Amino acid sequence: MEQEFRPIFDNYEASRDGIIRNRRLKKPVGYINNMGYMQFGVGKKKYLCHRAVYEAFHGPIEDDLVIDHIDSNTLNNHLSNLQAISHGENNKRGRTGKCSKRPRPIVSFDITTNEKRVFQSINAAGKHFDIHPSSVQKVAEGIYQTARSKKSGNRIKFSYSQ
Repeated sequence: MEQEFRPIFDNYEASRDGIIRNRRLKKPVGYINNMGYMQFGVGKKKYLCHRAVYEAFHGPIEDDLVIDHIDSNTLNNHLSNLQAISHGENNKRGRTGKCSKRPRPIVSFDITTNEKRVFQSINAAGKHFDIHPSSVQKVAEGIYQTARSKKSGNRIKFSYSQ
């Protein structure tokens, strides 16, 4: 069955499956940005794919709303996985996709020393190794493989504790 594409810019269109493509060439466009979201460029301006898909099928997004990935997978831009929610609700959900006020425990593994540690939060792990919390989070979510500790110079792997 042929996918339905809707125009979003002069030369681009979006499908319900979350694909952005060049209308003339019929080729998908986009790349994963440093925050783990699919993004594409039109001239010098950059656009997030999930927002473009949502707007193509639901119209303009109100200023007080953000587009949330229901399953917390920032690469799943299927229309059924996108919802418009308030900034406050999005902050409550965080990256877990659930309303949670507690930080998630995280496990570190030092590749050089084979030392394993458990921390109560991303921030605590980042502070211990002198690694920015966003890098710790990206390793835990599989966006990066490791992060280098500024404290020891060692490469560290992170994963969420079960």
